[in-house]
Formats: sequence, structure tokens, C-alpha cells
Amino acid sequence: MENFYDVRSIGVKYICDSCKQGEMVITGKSDWIADPPKFEHTCDNCKEINFFIEKYPTIRFVKKINIDKFNQ
Repeated sequence: MENFYDVRSIGVKYICDSCKQGEMVITGKSDWIADPPKFEHTCDNCKEINFFIEKYPTIRFVKKINIDKFNQ
């Protein structure tokens, strides 16, 4: 049975682990041999390169409250 609920979208950015100031942004390059595949990102401040299994920035959804009228 489907159960409906209200969600809120949240933007997620990854701050560079090296300089602690820049934002990691996707370069478009990928490592498809890795399991799971990883996506190359570079810091927009110090140019550090790192690979993540998610593409940043990204959007996540979090549950807000139940919508009772849809769950009947």
C-alpha cells in the first residue's frame, strides 16, 4: 500500500577536506571501473581533486509530516 507524506528538498554541498573553504564541484570525469562508480570533483578554492560516489552539489529530500488525507 502506498503511503504519502510531505517532503522538503535540501541542497547539499561538499566543503573541501584540504582547505576547509572551497566547495567541491563535479568536473564531468568519472571512474566507471570503481564499484560503485565514482565522480571526480575539484575544489573551487585550492583545486584539490577527489572522487565521490555522489555528484555534488546534490539535492536530498527529508520527510516533513504525514499527509493524512492521502493515506486513507
